Amino acid sequence: MPRKHKRNPGSRHYKDYSEETLLKAVAECKHSSIKDVSNIYKIPIRTLRNKVNGLHKKSPGRPAALTTEFEETIANHLKMCADYGMPLEMNEIQYMVKAALDKAGMTVSVFKNNFPGIDWARGFCSRNKDTLCVRTCQNIKRSRAEVDPEQIKQYFNNLAQSLENVDPGNILNYDETNLSDDPGQKKCIFRRGIKYSAHSR
Repeated sequence: MPRKHKRNPGSRHYKDYSEETLLKAVAECKHSSIKDVSNIYKIPIRTLRNKVNGLHKKSPGRPAALTTEFEETIANHLKMCADYGMPLEMNEIQYMVKAALDKAGMTVSVFKNNFPGIDWARGFCSRNKDTLCVRTCQNIKRSRAEVDPEQIKQYFNNLAQSLENVDPGNILNYDETNLSDDPGQKKCIFRRGIKYSAHSR
């Protein structure tokens, strides 16, 4: 269950506009007054003035726990796992990061024993939403999903041979519907744009 963060009274208001909108507003400051641009785009005058003067280039808030290169490596591994039919769940990202950090001999102080929290995992997916997506999948084997008409025809041909000369009274229909090992649908990490979202575990 996602945690709901509430802003403390008097704390800083963070931006509710996109970076693209900010850049567009800064460009218009060359032809219009900062005050007018602020009213149009609903961006604080101080923010526009700082951007125009090249101040406060860093993003607000706590610095990222991992480097951009490290997160890119994790994202590539997630996409590779999904491509091979073994997509990972949200909590498995945490174990992957810890294993990668321990193997590299790195220690991240904001992670307890190098184990990132679930909020970090959600933030990671949000930061990489251009290449990753969280989708609901079912526990079905990729090989089963890729059965073609020829395989179906071959199955019934084999079945006909197996039942040849067998008394109809000795043929039982066994349905595994109530013996499913699938505990339900799961949300896993996939490469953005993929059409087939199932895992083979």
